[in-house]
Amino acid sequence: MKTHYHQQIGRNRKLSAIFGLLFIVSVCAPAMYAQGDLPTSEVEVVKQFEARLIESQRIPVEPGEVVVKPLPHNFDYDVIDHQESISYDPPVIKPRGYRTGKGPEAYRGFLKAGAGWPLNYLGQFGYRFDLDRDRNANVYADLRGLNDGKIENRKVMNANVKGDMNWYTDLGLKLNGFAGYQRDMYHYYNPPVYVDSLTTNKVSYSDFSIGASLKNYEENALGIDYEIGLEGKFLKSSFAQKNHTFNIQGKVSKSFGESVLLEVGLASYNDSYEEIKKIKQNYFELNPVLSYSTGRFRLSGGVYVLSSGDDASIKPDAEIEYGILPNRLHAFIGADGGYQINSLRSLITENPFMAHTMDSLQITNTNHYYGGVKGTISAITYNLQGGYRLRKDLPIFQLDPPINPLEPHFLLYAPVFDDAQNIYGELSVSMPLLDNLNLYTLIRYDHYEMDVLPEAYYIPSTKVQLGGKYSMLEGRLNLGADFSFLTAVKYPENEFEKPNAVFDINLNGEYLFTDNFGAFIQLNNLADSRYIRWQDYEGLGLNVLAGISVRFK
Repeated sequence: MKTHYHQQIGRNRKLSAIFGLLFIVSVCAPAMYAQGDLPTSEVEVVKQFEARLIESQRIPVEPGEVVVKPLPHNFDYDVIDHQESISYDPPVIKPRGYRTGKGPEAYRGFLKAGAGWPLNYLGQFGYRFDLDRDRNANVYADLRGLNDGKIENRKVMNANVKGDMNWYTDLGLKLNGFAGYQRDMYHYYNPPVYVDSLTTNKVSYSDFSIGASLKNYEENALGIDYEIGLEGKFLKSSFAQKNHTFNIQGKVSKSFGESVLLEVGLASYNDSYEEIKKIKQNYFELNPVLSYSTGRFRLSGGVYVLSSGDDASIKPDAEIEYGILPNRLHAFIGADGGYQINSLRSLITENPFMAHTMDSLQITNTNHYYGGVKGTISAITYNLQGGYRLRKDLPIFQLDPPINPLEPHFLLYAPVFDDAQNIYGELSVSMPLLDNLNLYTLIRYDHYEMDVLPEAYYIPSTKVQLGGKYSMLEGRLNLGADFSFLTAVKYPENEFEKPNAVFDINLNGEYLFTDNFGAFIQLNNLADSRYIRWQDYEGLGLNVLAGISVRFK
């Protein structure tokens, strides 16, 4: 889309060309007319006469003295001292099938479908619609499930559909609207004693979300950047549980010169839970932050002002960063914190085998202090960080006692809230060794000290992920491998089966027969390590998934 500025330039160029042409014609026209009236013989006489005039007497001009001032040997420049802000985010562990390195040109859409053993299936679809230069829309769908015949009733189904639309206006604003629907179904399986078929053996969750956001994508006259977003989520379970969420978030920022940045964030988080009675929980957050950066040094200082009913607190939001070796080695130290509502949605994301009742929406109050080093050396990006977190009312899952312990029942969980001290360390590294080879790793260790409970049950202390992606044959063949390790979780003494650690190895590959059509295969859990994090819910061992992939230009 041509802007008014470009259109004005085009009109000026056309006018300049027209006036130039008129000038040439006005100068040359009289000469062309006079020359046309002369006979051929007289034209030669005129030429010879003009040539003799050129050879006639010339007036000699003697050159005078010219004084040239010598240029200085040294030049003085005024350079504004400032720092370019560079962030080093930890590498994201990509899902299987993620393409790295050189590959075919970008596609507008894709379709992926496959099935495997034990019976599992996968379907994915995505497409981008460019309505015009200012508007585009995106849709995405994901369906996957498992129906394992090895263990009775081990069945899972997850479906997710979402879409969004973006509109870039002439006023420099970006408008975004989105909506989505997610449905998850889990069967309870492997009970300690036989449960008859009349007992409900599954749960399903339906979650609908909708929202919109507005932000400026061009600099305005005031030099202020701003954004605001709102979102609603509506969760229902097959046991008549309802969890509704409504959040509003906004932020404004302004730079003062090249070294100072002021940001102010405002947010309101609201949750309600309804089963027999309705429970509400919300909190308000104000987050002003002033940042100053110059040379190798960056300092940001601010606060979180948090309020929830009668409870209010102020937490720091500060960080100091110094570039010991610019870009290669940066040291940092900081402090922050915040609130988090423990809703039904957040709890089932961690543990889908939840009991069918909740009596509160507790808020976890966190104070966080951290430090570390980060940087990039020869394209290898790393982040080594350690810290201490003081967490008040941290949810720890415990087996929910049945109404009648003598009757057969499935094992379900409910959260118990306790204060905790957490010391952690984390290392993330991304290594693009070649144009078509990328390696990554993530290692994390957590140690918890609980206030009342003996241990932080069901939280793994050590997590290790290593992997790599390799692309060859001009992007037609893509190979991947990843390894993961989780330590055995600690569990209460009254449980029947001891949880175990997991050692997991996965291989995957994809080959494109044409630019638009290909096939993929995934070999998962080659070590056949069946992880048990939740009592009696044994994880899936060796499994295979294969299918086709289609790309749309």
